[in-house]
Amino acid sequence: MNLSEDNESIARAWIVFTLSEPDSDEYELNFWAFQKMSDLSVDDSYRALDIVETILRMNKSEKVVGMLGAGILEDMLVTRGSEIIDYLSERAASNPDLVKALGGAWKYRIDPIAGVKRRI
Repeated sequence: MNLSEDNESIARAWIVFTLSEPDSDEYELNFWAFQKMSDLSVDDSYRALDIVETILRMNKSEKVVGMLGAGILEDMLVTRGSEIIDYLSERAASNPDLVKALGGAWKYRIDPIAGVKRRI
């Protein structure tokens, strides 16, 4: 793993990206973290969730929490919801910041058949 791709580095870069103005240098330089988290949300949801929790420890601003819910977490729930819901529920039970971020996920996109929607 590239040193710039350890969980804390990804989390820091994702926060900078999220809080930066589009087309700014900070936005462009940290776009890789957005792409990495998008990929991880599908390819390695457990690691993505670890990074989400790292992000929440680093920054609890409304914008960051909202972007986590409506972005990474929503994408994970849509693509991998039935696979990760037990793990996610377990983590959320002891993490009110994660519960708050999950509140930003648009539930209409989540498959109700798998029972995921009613558990978040």
